[in-house]
Amino acid sequence: MIVAVLLLSFGIPRLRYAAERTRVAAAVQYLADVRLAQDRYRAAIGRFARDVDDLELTASEPDHFEVGLLKRNSSEKEGWSLTLTRRIERSAYGAYTVCYNELGYDPGRSSLSQFPRISPIDDEAALRP
Repeated sequence: MIVAVLLLSFGIPRLRYAAERTRVAAAVQYLADVRLAQDRYRAAIGRFARDVDDLELTASEPDHFEVGLLKRNSSEKEGWSLTLTRRIERSAYGAYTVCYNELGYDPGRSSLSQFPRISPIDDEAALRP
């Protein structure tokens, strides 16, 4: 009985981390797909898309995240950003955000870095200058 309690006390938190990390990985994959689709759109049309629906995406929207509006950066003629926000119905981490832009992962606008245990992204290696 004691062994079972010990196994559960160590196993359940690890299972939660693994499950949340999988959800984050799906969100990051979606954002990476948006970035590639934006590059294709820009090559074909000459500018970045203003709406995610205009893009040819291979990844579907992640189930546990709200997809924000695709924003064109006012300070950069050719820039864009997209933020996913974690729905909090079952998240032990709250409504953290994951943001991508034309350069890739944007740690300055993402709150995911507060949770390094579930993040599949190394902030040190982020593409943001």
